[in-house]
Amino acid sequence: MSTSKIIRKGKRVTEVTHLLAFTREGRSYPSMLFPCDEFGNRIARNTTADQNYLAALGNPAMGNAEIIREERRYYQPPILLCSCGAEVVLSGFTNTCRCHRDYNSSGQLLASRDQWGEETGEHPADIGRIP
Repeated sequence: MSTSKIIRKGKRVTEVTHLLAFTREGRSYPSMLFPCDEFGNRIARNTTADQNYLAALGNPAMGNAEIIREERRYYQPPILLCSCGAEVVLSGFTNTCRCHRDYNSSGQLLASRDQWGEETGEHPADIGRIP
């Protein structure tokens, strides 16, 4: 029988995106936004977006576009390879594999659920995230 192991360590991730923003005169917030690269070159083009972009360019009330940089930060939890071969995302206090093995957030195999709470009087539902 194979053992479980961490196949991807948890890490903090920062995603950076850019938007080309047109702001109508007299407003303090953008009226139209288009995904772009860091230089203002549009990405993810489609017919409707192209029509809206051309309308914004041709409208003097929209003024010049500016590039807005946005950051999104989050934690990407580790992934464990269970001894059954399935991947388990370790995102909570208790993480259950499809084979019904339970792991803690560090990837340690937990005792069988029928043994939970024997010492402390806990009910399995008290442990958290139980299907």
